[in-house]
Amino acid sequence: MKFKTKRAFERAILMSGYALLTLRDGARWAAERGLPFVVTETFTTPAEDLAVGRQHLVHQEGRGWDLSIKGWTQQNMKDFEEYMEKKWGHLGAVTSSGKRNLIELHTGTALHFHVQVEKQYAVKAKLGEQLYG
Repeated sequence: MKFKTKRAFERAILMSGYALLTLRDGARWAAERGLPFVVTETFTTPAEDLAVGRQHLVHQEGRGWDLSIKGWTQQNMKDFEEYMEKKWGHLGAVTSSGKRNLIELHTGTALHFHVQVEKQYAVKAKLGEQLYG
């Protein structure tokens, strides 16, 4: 497992235990298949979310993380998504459509997986603000 930035690495510890559990298991799954596993985002502050136009509080609440899929085939992506949803989908966030899902394919600045657990597993956003302002 690698982190794209030192910030993402250092802040991973602030994430919800359930978010960390899915992160660790996803990394294990990828390692067993020889796939790169680069975490591009973990815990963020309101100012950081504003700077990139992020609309939701998932990263500020420590319940979501992003994964680069660079070097993954379409089949790798499908298999990972199926594995994660089958094993951890019961922890997934309920979206605005009312559907529970753990993992989504996002475009953002680059195509990536966004993994998020339910809001009830959020950590105190104020902690991040105190530490990272």
